[in-house]
Amino acid sequence: MGSRRWWTRHGLDRLTYERTITRHHAVWGDTVEVGLTARNAKALPIPWFRVDDFATEELTVADALSFRATVRALPSSGRTWTMGPFERATRRVHVVADRRGVFQLGPTRLSIADVFGRDARSVERKEEESLLVRPRSVPVEAPHDGAPRPGRSDRVRCR
Repeated sequence: MGSRRWWTRHGLDRLTYERTITRHHAVWGDTVEVGLTARNAKALPIPWFRVDDFATEELTVADALSFRATVRALPSSGRTWTMGPFERATRRVHVVADRRGVFQLGPTRLSIADVFGRDARSVERKEEESLLVRPRSVPVEAPHDGAPRPGRSDRVRCR
């Protein structure tokens, strides 16, 4: 019983989580890859580990599995993982830029528990990143048939 509490108290020690976005600016219609990496840098295994990496509700995730009412978690987060000693796990998700605006990724909640899911402990990290989605550019061509262009007068300027 005492070892279980000791493990729960120290389970988050030397446990890191990192979110990397391939680019922070996108054009409407692009897909942006987000890498989610967890590292257990200690000899102590982690039998139950959960990451909830939250994002703005309007953000569309191509591989979405779970959503929340006001915020949604990135799909590789929100799952429980098992991590061995000195193990690193990386998941990749794809965000679809189907709406203009600035979208926030973060904060992140890391949770651990013993093998039976008891004696859980959580920590929230405030690291946030943003993704700016700009409107799509459409080429505009001038008329070549001599027709007047909209918004321009056919009058000739006299001096």
